[in-house]
Amino acid sequence: MTRRSVVVAVLLVVCAASVVANLMFGRALYAAFAELQEGRLYPLGRDSRPAPPDAVYFAVYGDSRALGWATMLRGARGVDVTNFARGGETSAQLRLRVETEPRPHARWALLQIGINDLHPLGALPALRDDVRRRLLENVDVIVERLRATTDCLIVTTVPPPGRVPLQRRLVWDHDATVTALRSLNDRLRDKAGLPGVVVFDAARTLAGDADTLPREYVDPDFFLHFNEAAYARLYDASVPGSLPGADAACGAR
Repeated sequence: MTRRSVVVAVLLVVCAASVVANLMFGRALYAAFAELQEGRLYPLGRDSRPAPPDAVYFAVYGDSRALGWATMLRGARGVDVTNFARGGETSAQLRLRVETEPRPHARWALLQIGINDLHPLGALPALRDDVRRRLLENVDVIVERLRATTDCLIVTTVPPPGRVPLQRRLVWDHDATVTALRSLNDRLRDKAGLPGVVVFDAARTLAGDADTLPREYVDPDFFLHFNEAAYARLYDASVPGSLPGADAACGAR
């Protein structure tokens, strides 16, 4: 094989690799565009659900962490749970949902929301302060709306993410996320003084004062999700009957 043939072969391989890479990039760009437009058209998602009953025993609101919580309570523990949590939900979406959609009266409700608001902080540095401010405002509104239809609302603090994978570090701002989580959890802990509200400190239960969720509680599929060991520990401390202060906060409601 001549030197010229080798060069031609190498160039053909490089061209083929370039074509494949561009096709993959194009498909990823198309999918991202479609997802963006769907989010604009359907800010609360496209899934249709039947109208909720007038009253439920235990309602769960929030994001994918809350969704896993509801699944664990209903399946493994047998609690009569009605799930209103949705994967990927932000505080802005949940605020819109509780302000516009009918909600049943609940004897108990659990709220876990906030981690998804922090996804864009690394990619939108000019909006960091506004995102943090809106997150706190949204949480205030959500808690008040849920209090109006709940005998005893369990407000949970938000545990930190697990170790951020390498491919996400370019768009993940660790310092901004830590700062936002601390402010959010301080605001959530302040809700403990409200009638009908009991605060469950999920962040300290799983992570103590650490800025990263311990590996033994992280779902291997996604660094923001909890695994079964995490939910087992959360359950032991957060079910009705085991929450410190629940009787004092909710007994008369």
